[in-house]
Amino acid sequence: MLKKFFKKTKRSLQAGFSLLEMIMVLTVFGLITSIVTYNYGAFNNQITLTNLAYEIAMQIREAQVFSMGVRGANNAFDSRYGVYFKAGTGSFISFVDSDGDGLCKSGAEFCDACTTPTECQKIISLPRNMMVEKFEKVGDNSPVTGPVFITFKRPDPEAIIRNSGSLITSGVSVIVRSPDNQYKKIVVRENGYISVEDYQP
Repeated sequence: MLKKFFKKTKRSLQAGFSLLEMIMVLTVFGLITSIVTYNYGAFNNQITLTNLAYEIAMQIREAQVFSMGVRGANNAFDSRYGVYFKAGTGSFISFVDSDGDGLCKSGAEFCDACTTPTECQKIISLPRNMMVEKFEKVGDNSPVTGPVFITFKRPDPEAIIRNSGSLITSGVSVIVRSPDNQYKKIVVRENGYISVEDYQP
């Protein structure tokens, strides 16, 4: 009986993982965890960027609906509504174009901050260090310099697109960038059609 006990003990000592096997398992587990964690950050930035692009498109669509739907501003019901973008910034502005010039102004300056008296309705900040990168004309993809103003005038759904006063008749693409250099573009065509598309610089 004593021999049987020692045999069982010897077998039980041989069962299980060796130290080398445990180190290999932990190394593989650590490698898989680091790959998943790294890819999660890129995936999360891509989802945030896509959501941001659609939010910008919705703000432009909201300006279009407010203009078409005769939403009153400052006791007037013929106001234009629009969105103001400036390249290299982490925000954009929704505004009421009270004087009908197609620009967002605070006194003699463009409204970079919502102070009174101003046409600015609200400043929308971009999340997680996202930014408005640049602008391009629809069609030939030529760069558009300066800030971009997109307004709508009742009863037409067409977009009125300006950069510092000059009219852009082909439409404009607003390109947004994430911190890890992923891009999306919001395309606003002159007929009022708004879409979100992938962008490769």
